[in-house]
Amino acid sequence: MILESPVMDIRLVDFNCVDNAIEAATQIIINANGSRLFLTETSRQSINARQIIRTAGYWVDSVRDRNDAYSPGDALKLTDLYDLLHRIAFRQPADRQFLNRNILRAFDAMKHGDTGVDEYMLFRAIRNAVRLREKDFFGIHLKWTCISLDRWHKEAAEGFDNTELSDYDILSRVNILLDSDLYAYEGSGQHQFKQRLAEQHRHYLAAPVSPDPRMASALDNFRLLCASVFS
Repeated sequence: MILESPVMDIRLVDFNCVDNAIEAATQIIINANGSRLFLTETSRQSINARQIIRTAGYWVDSVRDRNDAYSPGDALKLTDLYDLLHRIAFRQPADRQFLNRNILRAFDAMKHGDTGVDEYMLFRAIRNAVRLREKDFFGIHLKWTCISLDRWHKEAAEGFDNTELSDYDILSRVNILLDSDLYAYEGSGQHQFKQRLAEQHRHYLAAPVSPDPRMASALDNFRLLCASVFS
C-alpha cells in the first residue's frame, strides 16, 4: 500500500526567497517519490499524482518568472531542481539554453568576485554540461574545471590539514575528487587513492548534524560516495 502525503499549497510559497523555493521543490520531489510518479505512465494518473504534477508546473513557472531577479548564485542553486521539476511537470527536460544561461551567468559573477556563487556547485554544473556536449562550455569554463581539479588533487595529496580551508571547502573538494576520474593523476591506483582519501575524512560522519544546509548536503554526498568507494 502506498502512503501518499498531502500535496502542499504551492501558492503559499514566497518564491522571492530562494531557500523557500528550494524547500518547496524538495517537498514536491518527496511527494513524487512517495507516489511512485517516476515509475510508470499509469502512476501519473492518480488524483494525488496529478496534483503533484500541477504543483511542479506552478513551481517551474514561478521560478522562471523570477529568474532574472535572483542573484547569480541563487539562480545556480535552482538550476538542477528546475530541470527535475520540469521533467515532473512536463515529462521532458528543461530548455537547455535557459539552464546554460544561469550557469554562464554564475561563472561570470564568480570570476568578478561574487562570493555568493558556490564554486563546487558551479564545477558540477559545468562538468555536467560538458558531458552533455554543450559547446558553450568547451573554452574557458572547461579549462577552469581542469585547473580546479588539478589544484584540489594536489591539496589532497599533500593533505588538507596543511591548508586553512573550512570544513565545507575540504569536504566539497573531497567529494569532487571521489566522484571524478583521477586516472590522469593516479593511474591504475586511483581507486586506492580514493579509499585513502575517504578514510582520512570519515571523521566528518561522526560529527553532529550541521545546521548549515550546505554542509549537511556535503555530508550526505560524502556518505554516498564512501559507500561507493568501499563497496
